[in-house]
Amino acid sequence: MDLSSTLTTQVCRRELAADFDQDMVQDAMAIILLPTRHPAGAFSSPLRNHYRLWETQTLPDPLRTPDDECDATPSAHLVRLYRLHGRLLLFIEDYLTKATATDPSREYFGLSSLSLRSTYLTYVGHPLSPRFSAANLTSPERQRFFRAFLRYELLCKMCCSDNLSDSSWYYKLSSLWKYKGQTFQKVEAEAIACVQSYVESLHKAISIQCEFYDGREYVLTLIFPQLSCFGFDLAAALLQAVTAGKQGRDHVQMWYLDLEERHLGDLRRSTNMRRGAYLIRGGTDSDCNDCILGFDPLCEKDEHYTEGPGMYKMLYPIGTSSSMQRYLYRRKAWAFLDDIRLHPTRLQQLCFTDADWGGPEKLRDLHDRPVDEHPHNAQMQLEYPTPPFLQGKRFVGLAPFWQ
Repeated sequence: MDLSSTLTTQVCRRELAADFDQDMVQDAMAIILLPTRHPAGAFSSPLRNHYRLWETQTLPDPLRTPDDECDATPSAHLVRLYRLHGRLLLFIEDYLTKATATDPSREYFGLSSLSLRSTYLTYVGHPLSPRFSAANLTSPERQRFFRAFLRYELLCKMCCSDNLSDSSWYYKLSSLWKYKGQTFQKVEAEAIACVQSYVESLHKAISIQCEFYDGREYVLTLIFPQLSCFGFDLAAALLQAVTAGKQGRDHVQMWYLDLEERHLGDLRRSTNMRRGAYLIRGGTDSDCNDCILGFDPLCEKDEHYTEGPGMYKMLYPIGTSSSMQRYLYRRKAWAFLDDIRLHPTRLQQLCFTDADWGGPEKLRDLHDRPVDEHPHNAQMQLEYPTPPFLQGKRFVGLAPFWQ
């Protein structure tokens, strides 16, 4: 069904305006209208011009058309913006389902099909828990989530070149590290770091559900940050295949095998694995993190942390005590929530540390249970999503996640 035939301009604009301010609309349109990258992987002239339009806030804004000039049928830009908003909301709800779970170490192995028809987090086809509803969020919380998820995706789009020899211009794109013309506050940067941590967790869960993780933990732990730098496009493509059924999981398992055969030989032969890893795009395992934020937002104490949301203000004084503590708090969405009302009482009392330990073996019994998945026959196989093909240092056939 054509989305534009079921919505009116007023409905789209009302829903989007509740979550997106003008700067966020510009981020969203920069993602939607991103020009095709030059085949050689260089930062092409169209992409530079696109960045300038975003920086000067002159990209089209479908929400700013006067009411008396609005047609009943939404414009193409408005429909795309509405679709992007809806798909991001599904990712946000998936993140919060795990962040607020009684046992996050269990739910973080689950995956969402990113479909409005699916209301459960699943593990190899078995339901784990109902998906969190964004209706439980306050308006400021929703805006924080959308702002960070949009900027994270935009950073991935703008900064993740296929060739790290091009990386000198990353740090010239200074506006990407600003919001409303001001350099990121620590809590804003931390929110983006939370999104990256969440996307890495998706790749880990995908590898576990494809039964590719065991015995490869160290190697894959180095790869997940690199995969996360391809943003939601890659995550959505893999999720669509993995949650389609066993045949889809088999496709992704073969995708991982191809990735391993073509790239991890260099990693394993390296005399210094952390410094010499080629991984997906070449360079060190920290290059990707540098491309996204350029710094660790919590490497130093920030005297302005009290300006952050309630949960962040409560936990920040102890949140920087160790990298593990920061990791745990990022899994709990601490940079977004007004308070800890959404978290189970048991976890509130234990400072969110008790339920994050454990491995996927606690869900192994689900592999042996029957599950009603899509039929697996030759005719149905053609309808299964295919993971993107890695050609050289580029993913071929990687569609925008919001389509």
